[in-house]
Amino acid sequence: MDNSSRLCVQMNGGIDRISGLPDPILTHILSFLPTKEAVHTCLLSKRWKNMWASVPVLNFDLKEFGDGYSDFKLEDYETYIHRGNEFENPYNEYHDPRPLFEWFLHGVLENREPLHLGSLQFRWAPDGGCRQVSLNWLDDIVLLMPRVISVFIWKHPCPDFPDSVFSCTSLENFELVVDNVPKELVSPKSISLPSLKVLHLGGQVLTDDFMKLLFLGCPVLEELELDECMLVVSDISSNVLKKLVINSFNFNYDDKIQISCPGLLYLDVCSLGPTLFLKNVASLVNAYISLVDCDDFKFLSSLFNVTTLSLTLPFYRIKDLLEKDFPKCQPFTNLKCLEFTFRRISHFRLIVYLLKHSPNLQKLTLYLHELFYIDGKEEDLNQ
Repeated sequence: MDNSSRLCVQMNGGIDRISGLPDPILTHILSFLPTKEAVHTCLLSKRWKNMWASVPVLNFDLKEFGDGYSDFKLEDYETYIHRGNEFENPYNEYHDPRPLFEWFLHGVLENREPLHLGSLQFRWAPDGGCRQVSLNWLDDIVLLMPRVISVFIWKHPCPDFPDSVFSCTSLENFELVVDNVPKELVSPKSISLPSLKVLHLGGQVLTDDFMKLLFLGCPVLEELELDECMLVVSDISSNVLKKLVINSFNFNYDDKIQISCPGLLYLDVCSLGPTLFLKNVASLVNAYISLVDCDDFKFLSSLFNVTTLSLTLPFYRIKDLLEKDFPKCQPFTNLKCLEFTFRRISHFRLIVYLLKHSPNLQKLTLYLHELFYIDGKEEDLNQ
């Protein structure tokens, strides 16, 4: 530890023991703060002047800057990223004006120490009408070899997403969520993410071509979550995937999707459709299926090994589907916990069937929908 790290500064009759901590501990503490607050600490003393520049975590949030378009106050921010060079005001007459938020973000990237990055979190959720955000700066982030990248964009036009992120060899966890009309935002020509284990995509249009590139380029991908995505996909196949979550109401009713993942342990599907086919999922332990529309229940025959099963199924045609598909099902010999949500008398047929074919069932939980159908008539159970 150098002498500067050993100093305990006396202030107002007290002792500043925090400044005496080693640099690695101080940067670790700062990593829990938003980057704006971490940069603020440069005002504390010479000891802290450049400490923020070595923090292995970057956390940018538009809300930290109001609407991102407030009046620029040079006296408030000139010391943020000033490291001995002449401060350049990006709002003077020789420069195009741009939001303070974007200026701060680029300033941090330009002045940060060239150290490997642990994680990046970027949140862009403007309250008013802001211009489209650019994500080109992610090219610079990739050069820092990050392990985690999280990008969240709300109520804003979808920006073009740089392909460089899809060739980041250090990336282990990647989140890209856009709260807007689904768009084909990610369409890289190639994908090479040899370290990626967790992927969460939201608000995207995903195609079969993308899914093929994804599983070919992510040899160790274990967790995949697709949230409010429009899936123009017929097949999801992976030999290494262990957890799959699909929460989508953007299927075409006529679509059919096959899931073939022999190593899958956890499956959670909630959607309006399409017809769901499960293949090579004998390793499944936990399955949560909620379908608003479904042409058959053949997928149930693939769930015979699960220990936990949660079902929410369409409220119509269940009798016909049961008679057609259930004779093909194997006994659920491993099933211990069953949850079922129903809103029609005919759904009791399914419950009876599952009880008869689940010899080791330990826990049964029934959820009755507030609006329950009796003989084709909707009844309010609260009456």
